[in-house]
Amino acid sequence: MGFFQIKKLVCLPPLLCAALTLSHSLSWAHGAPKEAKEEAPAAAEEPAVKPGYVAAQVAPIPSPKAPQHPLPWNEAKVTDLIKQLDPQSLKKKPKKGAFPFGTVELAIEFKGDTDQLADRSAPLLDSLSNALKYSRLLESKYVIEGHTDSRGSTRFSFLLSKQQAEAIRNALIQSGVDANRLRSEGKGFKEPQDERNPLSKTNRRIRVVLVNAN
Repeated sequence: MGFFQIKKLVCLPPLLCAALTLSHSLSWAHGAPKEAKEEAPAAAEEPAVKPGYVAAQVAPIPSPKAPQHPLPWNEAKVTDLIKQLDPQSLKKKPKKGAFPFGTVELAIEFKGDTDQLADRSAPLLDSLSNALKYSRLLESKYVIEGHTDSRGSTRFSFLLSKQQAEAIRNALIQSGVDANRLRSEGKGFKEPQDERNPLSKTNRRIRVVLVNAN
Protein backbone atom coordinates (compact mmCIF):
# COMPACT_ATOMS: atom_id res chain seq x y z
CA MET A 1 0.00 0.00 0.00
CA GLY A 2 1.50 3.38 -1.05
CA PHE A 3 2.21 6.33 1.16
CA PHE A 4 -0.60 8.28 -0.35
CA GLN A 5 -3.04 5.50 0.36
CA ILE A 6 -1.81 5.14 3.94
CA LYS A 7 -2.11 8.84 4.49
CA LYS A 8 -5.58 8.85 2.99
CA LEU A 9 -6.61 5.95 5.21
CA VAL A 10 -5.22 7.71 8.28
CA CYS A 11 -7.34 10.69 7.52
CA LEU A 12 -10.54 8.70 7.61
CA PRO A 13 -12.66 8.82 10.75
CA PRO A 14 -11.73 6.13 13.32
CA LEU A 15 -15.21 4.52 13.10
CA LEU A 16 -14.96 4.09 9.33
CA CYS A 17 -11.50 2.57 9.66
CA ALA A 18 -12.82 0.03 12.10
CA ALA A 19 -15.64 -0.85 9.69
CA LEU A 20 -13.23 -1.38 6.78
CA THR A 21 -10.97 -3.53 8.94
CA LEU A 22 -13.92 -5.71 10.03
CA SER A 23 -15.15 -6.04 6.44
CA HIS A 24 -11.73 -7.24 5.30
CA SER A 25 -11.59 -9.77 8.13
CA LEU A 26 -15.02 -11.16 7.28
CA SER A 27 -14.12 -11.37 3.61
CA TRP A 28 -11.04 -13.45 4.43
CA ALA A 29 -13.01 -15.63 6.85
CA HIS A 30 -15.62 -16.44 4.17
CA GLY A 31 -12.91 -17.19 1.63
CA ALA A 32 -11.13 -19.84 3.69
CA PRO A 33 -14.04 -22.32 3.94
CA LYS A 34 -14.70 -21.84 0.22
CA GLU A 35 -11.34 -23.42 -0.56
CA ALA A 36 -12.14 -26.31 1.84
CA LYS A 37 -15.43 -26.93 0.02
CA GLU A 38 -13.63 -27.29 -3.28
CA GLU A 39 -11.72 -30.27 -1.91
CA ALA A 40 -13.01 -33.73 -2.91
CA PRO A 41 -15.72 -34.77 -0.46
CA ALA A 42 -14.93 -37.71 1.70
CA ALA A 43 -16.41 -40.96 0.37
CA ALA A 44 -19.62 -41.90 2.12
CA GLU A 45 -19.41 -45.01 4.18
CA GLU A 46 -21.15 -47.99 2.57
CA PRO A 47 -23.88 -49.57 4.65
CA ALA A 48 -22.82 -52.65 6.54
CA VAL A 49 -25.48 -54.69 4.66
CA LYS A 50 -26.35 -53.85 1.09
CA PRO A 51 -30.07 -53.57 0.32
CA GLY A 52 -31.43 -56.95 -0.73
CA TYR A 53 -28.39 -58.88 0.45
CA VAL A 54 -30.13 -60.64 3.31
CA ALA A 55 -33.14 -61.57 1.17
CA ALA A 56 -30.86 -62.95 -1.50
CA GLN A 57 -29.24 -65.29 0.99
CA VAL A 58 -32.47 -66.72 2.41
CA ALA A 59 -33.21 -70.15 1.02
CA PRO A 60 -36.51 -70.23 -0.88
CA ILE A 61 -39.41 -72.02 0.76
CA PRO A 62 -39.81 -75.33 -1.05
CA SER A 63 -43.05 -75.59 -2.97
CA PRO A 64 -45.32 -78.57 -2.50
CA LYS A 65 -44.32 -81.62 -4.42
CA ALA A 66 -45.50 -81.85 -7.99
CA PRO A 67 -46.65 -85.16 -9.45
CA GLN A 68 -43.62 -87.43 -9.73
CA HIS A 69 -45.27 -89.80 -12.18
CA PRO A 70 -47.31 -89.40 -15.34
CA LEU A 71 -51.01 -88.86 -14.90
CA PRO A 72 -53.01 -91.99 -14.10
CA TRP A 73 -53.75 -94.07 -17.15
CA ASN A 74 -57.23 -93.54 -18.52
CA GLU A 75 -56.77 -96.22 -21.15
CA ALA A 76 -54.22 -98.84 -20.16
CA LYS A 77 -53.57 -101.78 -22.43
CA VAL A 78 -53.41 -105.26 -20.95
CA THR A 79 -49.80 -105.66 -22.11
CA ASP A 80 -48.82 -102.42 -20.36
CA LEU A 81 -50.41 -103.55 -17.11
CA ILE A 82 -48.71 -106.95 -17.28
CA LYS A 83 -45.36 -105.27 -17.83
CA GLN A 84 -45.86 -103.02 -14.81
CA LEU A 85 -47.16 -105.70 -12.44
CA ASP A 86 -44.99 -108.63 -13.53
CA PRO A 87 -42.69 -109.72 -10.65
CA GLN A 88 -39.89 -110.22 -13.16
CA SER A 89 -40.02 -106.52 -14.03
CA LEU A 90 -38.85 -105.62 -10.53
CA LYS A 91 -35.33 -106.41 -11.71
CA LYS A 92 -35.54 -103.60 -14.27
CA LYS A 93 -35.01 -99.90 -13.71
CA PRO A 94 -37.93 -97.76 -14.88
CA LYS A 95 -37.42 -94.83 -17.20
CA LYS A 96 -37.12 -91.38 -15.68
CA GLY A 97 -40.55 -90.08 -14.68
CA ALA A 98 -42.26 -93.44 -15.15
CA PHE A 99 -44.12 -95.46 -12.57
CA PRO A 100 -41.89 -97.84 -10.59
CA PHE A 101 -42.36 -101.43 -11.60
CA GLY A 102 -44.73 -103.39 -9.39
CA THR A 103 -47.06 -100.39 -9.16
CA VAL A 104 -49.69 -98.90 -11.41
CA GLU A 105 -52.14 -96.05 -10.84
CA LEU A 106 -55.42 -96.06 -12.74
CA ALA A 107 -58.01 -93.33 -13.21
CA ILE A 108 -60.94 -95.62 -12.49
CA GLU A 109 -63.92 -93.33 -12.00
CA PHE A 110 -66.94 -93.65 -9.73
CA LYS A 111 -70.39 -92.10 -9.72
CA GLY A 112 -69.81 -89.04 -7.57
CA ASP A 113 -68.65 -89.62 -4.02
CA THR A 114 -69.81 -93.24 -3.98
CA ASP A 115 -68.34 -96.69 -4.50
CA GLN A 116 -70.42 -97.31 -7.64
CA LEU A 117 -68.24 -97.65 -10.71
CA ALA A 118 -68.86 -95.29 -13.61
CA ASP A 119 -69.81 -97.06 -16.83
CA ARG A 120 -66.89 -95.54 -18.73
CA SER A 121 -64.45 -97.24 -16.33
CA ALA A 122 -65.58 -100.75 -17.32
CA PRO A 123 -63.01 -101.20 -20.15
CA LEU A 124 -60.16 -100.14 -17.88
CA LEU A 125 -61.30 -102.53 -15.16
CA ASP A 126 -61.53 -105.35 -17.71
CA SER A 127 -57.94 -104.67 -18.77
CA LEU A 128 -56.77 -104.85 -15.16
CA SER A 129 -58.65 -108.12 -14.62
CA ASN A 130 -57.17 -109.72 -17.76
CA ALA A 131 -53.67 -108.62 -16.74
CA LEU A 132 -53.98 -110.12 -13.24
CA LYS A 133 -55.11 -113.42 -14.77
CA TYR A 134 -52.04 -113.61 -17.00
CA SER A 135 -49.94 -116.75 -16.38
CA ARG A 136 -46.82 -114.96 -15.08
CA LEU A 137 -48.89 -113.03 -12.52
CA LEU A 138 -51.05 -115.86 -11.18
CA GLU A 139 -48.83 -116.55 -8.16
CA SER A 140 -48.50 -112.91 -7.14
CA LYS A 141 -50.56 -110.97 -4.63
CA TYR A 142 -51.61 -107.34 -4.83
CA VAL A 143 -53.02 -104.53 -2.71
CA ILE A 144 -55.81 -102.43 -4.21
CA GLU A 145 -55.47 -98.91 -2.76
CA GLY A 146 -58.14 -96.23 -2.93
CA HIS A 147 -57.07 -92.56 -3.03
CA THR A 148 -59.19 -89.40 -2.89
CA ASP A 149 -58.74 -85.64 -3.17
CA SER A 150 -58.98 -83.31 -0.15
CA ARG A 151 -62.71 -82.63 -0.31
CA GLY A 152 -64.57 -83.46 2.88
CA SER A 153 -63.23 -84.44 6.26
CA THR A 154 -60.33 -86.80 6.86
CA ARG A 155 -62.75 -89.48 8.07
CA PHE A 156 -64.98 -89.05 5.01
CA SER A 157 -62.01 -89.32 2.62
CA PHE A 158 -60.70 -92.42 4.37
CA LEU A 159 -64.05 -94.23 4.38
CA LEU A 160 -64.76 -93.33 0.75
CA SER A 161 -61.33 -94.49 -0.43
CA LYS A 162 -61.73 -97.75 1.52
CA GLN A 163 -65.15 -98.42 -0.01
CA GLN A 164 -63.92 -97.67 -3.53
CA ALA A 165 -60.90 -99.93 -3.14
CA GLU A 166 -63.15 -102.73 -1.86
CA ALA A 167 -65.50 -102.18 -4.82
CA ILE A 168 -62.59 -102.69 -7.24
CA ARG A 169 -61.50 -105.82 -5.38
CA ASN A 170 -65.01 -107.27 -5.55
CA ALA A 171 -65.29 -106.48 -9.25
CA LEU A 172 -61.98 -108.25 -9.95
CA ILE A 173 -63.07 -111.29 -7.94
CA GLN A 174 -66.35 -111.45 -9.87
CA SER A 175 -64.34 -111.39 -13.10
CA GLY A 176 -62.36 -114.47 -12.06
CA VAL A 177 -59.35 -113.19 -10.09
CA ASP A 178 -58.59 -115.32 -7.01
CA ALA A 179 -59.78 -113.49 -3.88
CA ASN A 180 -56.76 -114.71 -1.90
CA ARG A 181 -54.49 -112.70 -4.19
CA LEU A 182 -56.18 -109.37 -3.50
CA ARG A 183 -56.40 -107.09 -0.48
CA SER A 184 -58.07 -103.65 -0.38
CA GLU A 185 -56.96 -100.62 1.59
CA GLY A 186 -58.19 -97.03 1.91
CA LYS A 187 -55.61 -94.24 1.91
CA GLY A 188 -57.89 -91.21 1.91
CA PHE A 189 -55.87 -88.12 1.11
CA LYS A 190 -52.68 -89.21 2.88
CA GLU A 191 -50.73 -89.73 -0.34
CA PRO A 192 -51.86 -87.19 -2.97
CA GLN A 193 -50.22 -87.42 -6.34
CA ASP A 194 -50.41 -83.65 -6.83
CA GLU A 195 -49.66 -81.87 -3.55
CA ARG A 196 -49.80 -78.46 -5.24
CA ASN A 197 -53.49 -78.91 -6.04
CA PRO A 198 -55.24 -80.92 -3.32
CA LEU A 199 -58.57 -80.78 -5.19
CA SER A 200 -57.14 -82.05 -8.47
CA LYS A 201 -58.92 -85.07 -9.93
CA THR A 202 -55.43 -86.52 -10.42
CA ASN A 203 -55.50 -87.38 -6.72
CA ARG A 204 -58.61 -89.52 -7.16
CA ARG A 205 -57.28 -92.83 -8.42
CA ILE A 206 -56.84 -96.53 -7.75
CA ARG A 207 -53.32 -97.82 -7.12
CA VAL A 208 -52.43 -101.49 -7.58
CA VAL A 209 -49.28 -102.57 -5.77
CA LEU A 210 -47.41 -105.88 -6.03
CA VAL A 211 -46.78 -107.12 -2.48
CA ASN A 212 -45.73 -110.75 -2.90
CA ALA A 213 -43.69 -112.07 -5.81
CA ASN A 214 -43.15 -115.85 -5.88
